[in-house]
Amino acid sequence: MSLSIRSTLLIALFLITPLRAQEPRILLYGESYMDPISQALDRIGLPYERLDRGSLGSRDPDQVDALFLAYDADSDSTSLAWIGRMLDRGGKLFTFYQLPSPLQERLGIRTGKYLRPETPTFAQIHIDRTLPHAPSIMHQNSPNIVLATPTADSVRVVAAWHDLRGAITGHPALLLSPRGAHLTHVLLGHDPEGTAQLYTALLGHFFPDIWSTAVRGALEATAQIGGGPDAPAALAAPIKKARKDLKRADDARIQTLDLLSTGNFSNALEAAFQAHSLTVRALAQVQTSQRGEFRGVWLHTPYGVGDWGWDKTCRILAENGFNAIVPNMLDAGITSYPSRTLPVDPQVRKRGDQLMQAVSAAHKYGLAIHAWKVNFNLSTADTTFVSRMRAEERLQRDVDGAEVTWLCPSHPDNFDLEVASLLEVVRNYPVDGLHFDYIRYPNSRGCFCQGCRLRFETQTGHQVDTWPDDVVTGDLAEIFQPWRRQQITRLVRAVSIKARRIRPRIEIS
Repeated sequence: MSLSIRSTLLIALFLITPLRAQEPRILLYGESYMDPISQALDRIGLPYERLDRGSLGSRDPDQVDALFLAYDADSDSTSLAWIGRMLDRGGKLFTFYQLPSPLQERLGIRTGKYLRPETPTFAQIHIDRTLPHAPSIMHQNSPNIVLATPTADSVRVVAAWHDLRGAITGHPALLLSPRGAHLTHVLLGHDPEGTAQLYTALLGHFFPDIWSTAVRGALEATAQIGGGPDAPAALAAPIKKARKDLKRADDARIQTLDLLSTGNFSNALEAAFQAHSLTVRALAQVQTSQRGEFRGVWLHTPYGVGDWGWDKTCRILAENGFNAIVPNMLDAGITSYPSRTLPVDPQVRKRGDQLMQAVSAAHKYGLAIHAWKVNFNLSTADTTFVSRMRAEERLQRDVDGAEVTWLCPSHPDNFDLEVASLLEVVRNYPVDGLHFDYIRYPNSRGCFCQGCRLRFETQTGHQVDTWPDDVVTGDLAEIFQPWRRQQITRLVRAVSIKARRIRPRIEIS
């Protein structure tokens, strides 16, 4: 059916969060991965609203043109009915990673096997030319995907995953349906321009009238860099190279408008992004470094950048002005070095002690190294370890009693394990810092295991008659929340104190 678009396309970013009367605010959890979408829409100047499940009912689905659905394994019948009504009147749905069964049927897409290769495989998304005005490649290093296949003739694969060298993997990345589009992983924001171009092309596929708004919005975003249209020029005036980049940015802006006038949307958007990049570069060239500033890089892989290895990775970073690296060397259930506290990644036998290699290379080139740990989250742990944690009742339970494959922070054995794993790093390696990640609960729905109940009652002296209702919406909620937060605080405090006894100058972040 044809759809008349209002002058401003209403885009709702729907984050499925706990439905709680006392939590009317929007909650943005890390696993939702909606920030790259927000940034892409901001980059092209399209207005949108961010809605959680608690406020979804306040919106009329007949007034929503496009819905971006955050990655979340759970979805209630009320939300699905709302989405169904939106789709029935012609709204479009954009989804990521996994799909609830009713939405699979609606989109004509079936999600299937979880795929996580031992070595980095999914590095580029190559987009088919049949999607007009899309970039040819969007870069994103995804450690895993959930396979998806069309179940209707009207659905087609319009993008595929390729590896670091550009070789095709044979796995679909993006599926296009008459009712929307589905990406087989979450958006990670590794390629802001590519993301903005791709999702502008997808929106433009369904709503062609947005192209002019998107291109002009991208130009307006460029004008805001540095505090206003005159700020970059004023700041860059003393630097010859910066002035040259500003001149090129002006040329790109003129080219953008020329291309837009001829309907060459993809090249117009690309030119607008080029103007943005040149303006940013001009402004960057007039910035002065502050003494002692931290210029670090997070590295999700424990093997360095791509296939460079640690020596080349650290050398290139040092040559380009960085002074620190933060590599992900251990998670809640796996390490990338020999360990007596946690299971060791089988790759260590083949590729060696990655933490020692990283430390040696970092210090060789004058870089500080902060070992990054993913706390509590067992998504990367092997099934044997998870099964042991389950048997020992050390996993979390959500508010409905369902298992969550995260370690329960209040469990004393989990506390000891987290502390021991981090202190092992400090004792065995001359690291400059420890970096906590996922140092939290998954969301407000965890943890409500029976162990939490017992420990809460014992430590606070309050008996819970109806668990977990009394600590969620009842009289004990105001007492439970500080107790819950303390489970996180005490871990960071313990590690900070004990790590500094071993290495007094170590930094904690």
